[in-house]
Amino acid sequence: MRSLLAFAAASGIVASSSLAMAMEPPAAPGEREVPSPPVYPALPAEPAYWKPSTHARPHPTLLWTALQLIPSVEAVILDGRTRFGARWQLTPFLYSFGIDRRLLPVRMLVAEPDVRHSGSVEIYLQPELLSASFADKKGTVKGQGIAAPDGIFLLRGGVRAYAPFVERGERLSGSLGTSVFQLGQLTGVSMDAGLHVFLGALGLRVSASPTPGLRLVTVGLEIRVF
Repeated sequence: MRSLLAFAAASGIVASSSLAMAMEPPAAPGEREVPSPPVYPALPAEPAYWKPSTHARPHPTLLWTALQLIPSVEAVILDGRTRFGARWQLTPFLYSFGIDRRLLPVRMLVAEPDVRHSGSVEIYLQPELLSASFADKKGTVKGQGIAAPDGIFLLRGGVRAYAPFVERGERLSGSLGTSVFQLGQLTGVSMDAGLHVFLGALGLRVSASPTPGLRLVTVGLEIRVF
């Protein structure tokens, strides 16, 4: 009796399965059944505006400070006389318009080479140390009797703009600037232009001052290590 009941139950299950399969539409010849793609939650829509990244600006380190002590060399010419010197640069503020707009464009003290030479404007201070004074013992230009700067320390402060020329400034960039400087007891203004290669690691800068009595022409070989 139990065997008959078990046989009847198994027959019912097989019949139900056969009926379900018979109700499914047959697949077309040569057609494969394609599984339905998985359903993922919808991503939020991107805003129509961007916000600058909060990524931190670089800050001075002991290594960076030590590298900034490497001077650039220069020759300063006044009334046909030449004095050689060394100079350094400090950048209190720089604004870059050449980097990705999602990054912070402002740098203080520390400015990465690509941030500067891809296109930027900076405020800078430039101390210079000359090999000797331009003045004689009387404080005048030797043989001319006119006042001359009697110091060997020169300090410039000004504004400079950088523009990329080749490969976003990595191979070649240029700069134009203007500054006010103090040498001895005299104050003057100057303009400068420069060309820079290898992201500013090497550069040639020429500056000239139209100030009467202080018409300095400076040719400098810049060496900058980030």
